Amino acid sequence: MVRIFRGGTPLPDELEGNVILIGPEACAYEGLITGDLFARNRARIELHGNVAGSLFVERTAEVVVRGTIGRNAKVSGGDLKVYGQVNGDVIDAGGTLYVDEGATVRGTIRKAEPPQTG
Repeated sequence: MVRIFRGGTPLPDELEGNVILIGPEACAYEGLITGDLFARNRARIELHGNVAGSLFVERTAEVVVRGTIGRNAKVSGGDLKVYGQVNGDVIDAGGTLYVDEGATVRGTIRKAEPPQTG
Protein backbone atom coordinates (compact mmCIF):
# COMPACT_ATOMS: atom_id res chain seq x y z
CA MET A 1 0.00 0.00 0.00
CA VAL A 2 1.19 3.54 -0.79
CA ARG A 3 -0.13 6.53 1.11
CA ILE A 4 0.38 10.14 -0.07
CA PHE A 5 0.38 13.10 2.33
CA ARG A 6 0.80 16.82 1.78
CA GLY A 7 3.12 18.62 4.23
CA GLY A 8 1.32 20.32 7.09
CA THR A 9 -1.28 17.52 7.25
CA PRO A 10 -1.34 15.82 10.68
CA LEU A 11 0.06 12.30 10.26
CA PRO A 12 -1.16 9.25 12.23
CA ASP A 13 1.17 7.72 14.86
CA GLU A 14 1.65 4.61 12.71
CA LEU A 15 1.59 4.41 8.93
CA GLU A 16 1.57 0.99 7.25
CA GLY A 17 3.29 0.56 3.91
CA ASN A 18 5.15 3.13 1.85
CA VAL A 19 4.55 6.85 2.35
CA ILE A 20 5.04 9.69 -0.14
CA LEU A 21 5.27 13.15 1.40
CA ILE A 22 4.89 16.19 -0.84
CA GLY A 23 5.35 19.88 0.03
CA PRO A 24 5.39 22.70 0.45
CA GLU A 25 4.37 22.92 4.14
CA ALA A 26 6.91 21.70 6.70
CA CYS A 27 6.03 18.96 9.17
CA ALA A 28 7.55 16.91 11.97
CA TYR A 29 6.87 13.20 12.49
CA GLU A 30 7.39 11.16 15.65
CA GLY A 31 5.62 7.90 14.77
CA LEU A 32 6.39 4.72 12.83
CA ILE A 33 6.32 4.18 9.07
CA THR A 34 6.41 0.43 8.37
CA GLY A 35 7.59 0.79 4.75
CA ASP A 36 9.70 3.31 2.83
CA LEU A 37 9.42 7.10 2.99
CA PHE A 38 9.68 9.17 -0.20
CA ALA A 39 10.06 12.94 0.23
CA ARG A 40 9.46 14.91 -2.98
CA ASN A 41 8.02 18.09 -4.51
CA ARG A 42 9.40 20.59 -1.97
CA ALA A 43 8.50 18.40 1.03
CA ARG A 44 10.13 19.44 4.31
CA ILE A 45 10.11 17.01 7.22
CA GLU A 46 11.91 16.66 10.52
CA LEU A 47 11.78 12.96 11.38
CA HIS A 48 11.98 12.11 15.09
CA GLY A 49 10.28 8.73 14.67
CA ASN A 50 11.15 5.55 12.83
CA VAL A 51 11.04 4.44 9.21
CA ALA A 52 11.29 0.63 9.05
CA GLY A 53 12.29 0.70 5.37
CA SER A 54 14.44 3.12 3.38
CA LEU A 55 14.33 6.90 3.00
CA PHE A 56 14.44 8.55 -0.43
CA VAL A 57 15.00 12.33 -0.54
CA GLU A 58 14.19 13.46 -4.03
CA ARG A 59 14.70 16.71 -5.94
CA THR A 60 13.67 19.85 -3.97
CA ALA A 61 12.79 17.95 -0.76
CA GLU A 62 14.44 18.58 2.63
CA VAL A 63 14.66 15.93 5.36
CA VAL A 64 16.27 16.08 8.81
CA VAL A 65 16.64 12.65 10.44
CA ARG A 66 16.71 12.70 14.23
CA GLY A 67 15.09 9.27 14.58
CA THR A 68 15.91 5.94 12.94
CA ILE A 69 15.92 4.71 9.35
CA GLY A 70 15.72 0.89 9.25
CA ARG A 71 17.50 0.44 5.92
CA ASN A 72 19.20 2.89 3.52
CA ALA A 73 18.88 6.66 3.14
CA LYS A 74 19.39 8.07 -0.35
CA VAL A 75 19.48 11.72 -1.40
CA SER A 76 19.08 12.50 -5.10
CA GLY A 77 18.66 16.20 -5.71
CA GLY A 78 17.26 17.20 -2.32
CA ASP A 79 18.77 18.02 1.08
CA LEU A 80 19.40 15.36 3.74
CA LYS A 81 20.77 15.95 7.22
CA VAL A 82 21.35 12.95 9.49
CA TYR A 83 21.62 13.43 13.26
CA GLY A 84 19.98 10.13 14.25
CA GLN A 85 20.55 6.55 13.08
CA VAL A 86 20.60 4.86 9.66
CA ASN A 87 20.87 1.06 9.85
CA GLY A 88 21.98 0.74 6.21
CA ASP A 89 23.97 2.87 3.78
CA VAL A 90 23.71 6.62 3.26
CA ILE A 91 23.90 7.19 -0.49
CA ASP A 92 24.65 10.55 -2.10
CA ALA A 93 23.26 10.62 -5.64
CA GLY A 94 23.35 14.41 -5.89
CA GLY A 95 21.92 17.17 -3.76
CA THR A 96 23.16 18.12 -0.30
CA LEU A 97 24.18 15.59 2.34
CA TYR A 98 25.27 16.25 5.92
CA VAL A 99 25.96 13.49 8.45
CA ASP A 100 26.58 14.79 11.97
CA GLU A 101 29.54 13.39 13.89
CA GLY A 102 27.09 12.17 16.57
CA ALA A 103 24.96 10.25 14.04
CA THR A 104 25.10 6.45 13.72
CA VAL A 105 25.41 4.90 10.25
CA ARG A 106 25.65 1.10 10.36
CA GLY A 107 26.48 0.81 6.65
CA THR A 108 28.67 3.05 4.52
CA ILE A 109 28.41 6.67 3.45
CA ARG A 110 29.07 6.77 -0.27
CA LYS A 111 28.49 8.45 -3.60
CA ALA A 112 26.11 6.64 -5.94
CA GLU A 113 27.71 4.88 -8.86
CA PRO A 114 27.03 6.62 -12.19
CA PRO A 115 24.92 4.55 -14.60
CA GLN A 116 26.89 2.32 -16.95
CA THR A 117 26.54 3.07 -20.64
CA GLY A 118 27.36 0.97 -23.62
